[in-house]
Amino acid sequence: MKAFLLAIAIYLMAGWALQAATAQINRDVVHIGERAYLRSHRNISPFNFDHQLDMSVDSGVIAISGWLEVPDAQEQLGIQHFDHWLFPLHNPVWVDPDRAERAISHSADARSGRTVAFWGARTGTGGNWLRIFSSQGEPLAPSTLVGHMQNAPTRLVGISESNVLALIGVQAYSMRWYSIDLQPLGNLTQFVGPMGGYNTISDVEISPESSYAVVSYTNYFSNGQFTRVFYQIVYPDSAFDAPVEVALYDVVSDCVEILLNDELGIAFSSNPPGVIYLQRRLIDGTVVRAAELDGLYYDVTFDDQGACVLLTRVSNTLFHLQLLDAQWVALGPPFDFTENSGAAPYRVIDDIRKRLAIDNDVVAVLWGAYNGPGAGWYLTSLTPFLPGDMNRDGLVNNFDIDAFVFALSNLPAYAATYNIPEDAAVIIGDIDEDGALNNFDIDPFVLLLAGD
Repeated sequence: MKAFLLAIAIYLMAGWALQAATAQINRDVVHIGERAYLRSHRNISPFNFDHQLDMSVDSGVIAISGWLEVPDAQEQLGIQHFDHWLFPLHNPVWVDPDRAERAISHSADARSGRTVAFWGARTGTGGNWLRIFSSQGEPLAPSTLVGHMQNAPTRLVGISESNVLALIGVQAYSMRWYSIDLQPLGNLTQFVGPMGGYNTISDVEISPESSYAVVSYTNYFSNGQFTRVFYQIVYPDSAFDAPVEVALYDVVSDCVEILLNDELGIAFSSNPPGVIYLQRRLIDGTVVRAAELDGLYYDVTFDDQGACVLLTRVSNTLFHLQLLDAQWVALGPPFDFTENSGAAPYRVIDDIRKRLAIDNDVVAVLWGAYNGPGAGWYLTSLTPFLPGDMNRDGLVNNFDIDAFVFALSNLPAYAATYNIPEDAAVIIGDIDEDGALNNFDIDPFVLLLAGD
């Protein structure tokens, strides 16, 4: 009787609402284990499909850097930010029209509302440059020349609350620390990884308190028989520790990321592929947890608790995503994350420095589609939600009734009040899963509140 009366009350308060999908963004629901995720796809043109992209995610903001297709002009290195619903926070902006024309290589990193870009200029004044932007695409300072760094194909940058670290090189590397306003700290320092073979830096990440950074790289033996993974701790005073070897045997791909409590999340794969190795280590190299998984590893990322997202290759044109908790137990089976994107069937993940990110349980994937309709670079996000959680507090209870009625009677006003896209609000309130938010959802919503 109570549920019946509640349903009558909601009918009387609510209107009849329908909402079409938002243009340019395709959304649907993916169920991973016991959890529902709102999946969003967006084509991120005008980033040029023939050149490398980079991605970084922090505080719900996704930063993308890459070459922009500029009519009647040379390609320029640009940057754009999106929220986790994949709405752009600003139009694409050039990092520096005078110094980023046909940039050689680049990387970017985001932290606390700031994104730093690092690139080498091929034309004009040349040199290697840093610049920091707000998440609204506004430059926070002029471009800064990273002096006395050699011209080399590998450039990596990391940012923390108070520091920036830039690295460049091929075999021997140069690094320099900067303050958050890009004033140089200390001297330019050169360091060399493990001797023998060829070293390539994979990533750099600064600890939250800026007391150290972790540089990870692969070491290719000159005879081509072995590939090893190392990481190295470097400090703001330009000192650095000896390299720590992660894997002795041949490795296909690797990942080293900083977790909470000065621990590291590490992943690497065997060659030939087929086994994925996960490790949790102290920064001195002590292994505190290890796991082996079956699969063709392609990429991985960790959140600060150690939960991870795996990207595995099924074929040359198909990749699967799998989510694991902090104990590395799979939350569900691997799945094709590109479904319902509207992209061409031939899909690739190459030419991207960072393909995966996870931030506050929101997963972001950067990928591409060759040829056919919808060809280009794509951004996909997975945002966890509870059906019926209309007041967005992470619970489903009687406090959601007013918000549910609000969404039924005035969807645009509801979306603006709760800072959520209208089509996402429809999915969260579409309790009967018929693709619309309307009065047919009232009875299922009441049953949901009643626990039936």
